[in-house]
Formats: sequence, structure tokens, C-alpha cells
Amino acid sequence: MAEKPDITIIGPGVVGQVLGLAAFQAGYRIAAVAGGSQTEKAAAFTASVGGAKVLPAAQAAAAGRLVLLTVKDDAIETVCEQLAAEGGLRHLPLLAHCSGALGGEALRAAAAMGCAVGSMHPLQTFPDVETSLARLPGTYFFLEGDPPAVEPLEDLARALGGHPVRIDSQAKPLYHAAAVLSANYLTTLLDAALRVYESVGLERSQARQAVAPLLQATLENALRQGPVEALTGPIARGDANIVRRHLQKLRELQPEIERLYRTLGQATVELAARKGNLDEPTLQALRNALAKT
Repeated sequence: MAEKPDITIIGPGVVGQVLGLAAFQAGYRIAAVAGGSQTEKAAAFTASVGGAKVLPAAQAAAAGRLVLLTVKDDAIETVCEQLAAEGGLRHLPLLAHCSGALGGEALRAAAAMGCAVGSMHPLQTFPDVETSLARLPGTYFFLEGDPPAVEPLEDLARALGGHPVRIDSQAKPLYHAAAVLSANYLTTLLDAALRVYESVGLERSQARQAVAPLLQATLENALRQGPVEALTGPIARGDANIVRRHLQKLRELQPEIERLYRTLGQATVELAARKGNLDEPTLQALRNALAKT
């Protein structure tokens, strides 16, 4: 598709607003917006993208050549079926969703009508519109689906300043699991660390400030060198006695975090083994220290 297709956004949440605003700034026309029964949020958003119409879902879909479903994952299939049943897809638009876990199979109702379908997932976090819009350039977009849909999605990703990458539809669950591990669980791990800092008398805000340089340096090292070479700490040094002391104290004060430490520690021993600095007896001593008791 040589020309930029008019875009309909169905689901003007943070992701929908960010993609819509960025697309509008890149020269795309936002034809219509649907979601939330013509809420104030949708009306405010449309004013910022050239006055796009706020319409019921089927009418909004009928106004666009590229229809983006930026609704929750568990609503994608239902919304697609609704659009098909109510005539919103009679003009056979390109239809895509933005889920990281689901492939184009969630749009089977549209595909059965003859629509080209696919998905476009930005590998980025979206805490709010302003922050997310600023972070969007440089983001990797993972795409899959029918070639007639994927090619315009690649064009859109590039126009947003992103890097499009095609992925097999069947790989989407594992791809998304990797995203959860690298983002969501990192946040959970930070929360666990802050809880332990609090147990030794630090205010949470103070602990966040104190740990920030360490977190930033660790992430930079791991991304630059790779996780194996960047690994430091007691397990990397082979200090099983320190690991036992950690576990003992955590078991007394934070037993649920002790379990998390143990699980992560077991994985870290295998990472240390790949580094090659520790002999087998030392690695086994670490494994024994971290074994469930």
C-alpha cells in the first residue's frame, strides 16, 4: 500500500492514544475513534489528532482503511466478531491488534470475510501517554499476519520511528513471556528488594534513590556485555556461606522473598557456571546452599 492508509483506533486507552498521536504526527489521517461509548477521553483524544470522529465501533471501523484494535487482549476476538456482525468490515479493511501474546488467529472472524489481518506489538512499556509518546522512537515492533496486512504495519512502525521485526504467529506466547520476564518481573524484583531494604530501616523512597545507580549500572553492563560476562556478586564469586546467611535472615523476616531469592539463586548458579570462573565443587556448594530444605 503506497499511500498512508486512513487509520481507525478502536480502544483509546494509553496504547491507542500513543499510536494514534504518533501516527498523526507522522502524516497519517486518523479517520475515527471508538471505545468507551464516546467518552470524554475519546473526545479529547480526537481533538489532538485533527478532529477525528468519535463513532460507535462498527461505524468507526467502516471509516478507516487500517483498523487498529487497541483493546484488552481478552476483548480482541469479541470486538472483531462484533465488527464483522455489524457490518463494520464490509469494505475489507486491514485489521490488526496490538497484543503481544496473541496472533492474527484472534481476528478469524475478519479473515473469514476476506480481510487481511495481523498484529503489531510495540516492545515498550506504556505508563502514561506523554511518557510513552516520548519513548516510542527506537522501539521495536513485532509483527505477524497476512503479508498484505504486515507490509503496511511495517511502514507504520517505521513512520513512528520504530524498528519492525516479523515474528512467527506460533511464537507469540513465548515472545510475550520473554517481554514479561524482562519488564514486569524486573519491576516485581525491585519491589522485593525495596521491601528488604525497608526491613533494615530505610524509607522506601530513600531505598529507591540508593539503589538507582546500582540498577542502572547493572542493566547497562548486562546489555553491553551480555548477562554471563556482567554477572557479579556472591554467587559469581562462589561464596556459598554468604548465600546461606542471606537465606537464613530472609527466612526469619521475609519468607516469601526467601523463596524468590532461592529460585533466582538457583538460576544464577547456572549462569555463573556458564561464565566458567568456578570449579564444579564450588558450583555444587552453591547448589546445596540454595536447595530447598
